[in-house]
Order: sequence, then structure tokens, then C-alpha cells
Amino acid sequence: MEILIGIIGLVLTILIALIPYFKKKYGDRPKLEIEINMESGSSLPIGLSHKNDTSNGYIEIVDVIQIFEVQWKMNLRIRNFSDLAAYYTKLSYMTDSPMFTALDKLPNRPLLNSDEISLKGKYRTFEECRGQERTRTNSIPEKFKDLKIVLECQNSQGTKFYSIYEHGQIENRNRHLTKRPKNFRG
Repeated sequence: MEILIGIIGLVLTILIALIPYFKKKYGDRPKLEIEINMESGSSLPIGLSHKNDTSNGYIEIVDVIQIFEVQWKMNLRIRNFSDLAAYYTKLSYMTDSPMFTALDKLPNRPLLNSDEISLKGKYRTFEECRGQERTRTNSIPEKFKDLKIVLECQNSQGTKFYSIYEHGQIENRNRHLTKRPKNFRG
């Protein structure tokens, strides 16, 4: 009986000693969050469409179909909402998500506690339509309701953590995961 109590005591001592290690390795994590803000947008005519009716030898100005270059400029902010630094931060997209057509690269430095990185991004597309039907550029593109960005980072122990930003979510756009999400590019 005394041997059994000794073994149980030894096992409990080892488990209690390992709790701080596992907490530091897997429990303490940087919490990165993304916010996207609109800066500006433009819709510029770049030419006439081949869809215009030219059977009369001319095109009615009211009904002219033009090709527009539509562009949005946005600011993507990444913030560290924890007391821990985030190392080796990488940004990628879910496979079914639209992407920025241009986005600044993440700086090669740790994201310290309460630190923030600001990246300039652009999204550009083309459309053929009448002038009064063209896409409005005063808010984030409608296609971005499907935008899903994955941020990967490591804590000081080298354990990887993930944050997923889903723009289509009204509440809780940022989720924090310990496992690598499926279906993302990168």
C-alpha cells in the first residue's frame, strides 16, 4: 500500500511540474487580429465595349457600354492583442477566398505586445456596363464578403498559432486557433 501511495505521489509531482511547461508551450499565445479599413476607390472608363450596338453606324451616348477599371485602396491592420510577442508572422488566404490584387509585405520583425502593423492593399477588377450601372467604390468590395485571411505566428517557444479573419462575419471576425486550418493557400 505504501508503494502505491509513493508511486501516485511521484506521478502527481511529475504532472504538477509539467503544467507550467505545457502552459508556456501551448497555452500562452499571441492573439493577432485583423481590421480592414477603406481608404479610397475609383471607377475609371478605359474604353468602349464591343457589346455596343453599332448597326446604325453610331452609338447612342445614353446606352453606351464602357469598360471600367474599378479599384479600391484599403488599409489592412494587424494588431497583437496579447502580452506576448508574435514571431515569424505569415499571411495567406483560404482557398475559396478572394485576394487583394496588391498587398504590402509583412515586415520581417516580431510583432510585440500591443504592437500594430499597417499594410496598404489594393483590389482591382474590370467591368463592362453603362456608366450609371457601374460599381460604387465608396465601401469595401462586395466580393470581400467571402474574404478569409489566415495569419500564422509563433510564440517564443516556437509553437505555431493561427488567427482567421472572415470579413463576412459581422461579429467575431477574428478567430484564434491552435491547429492549422484546412483549405488555405500557403
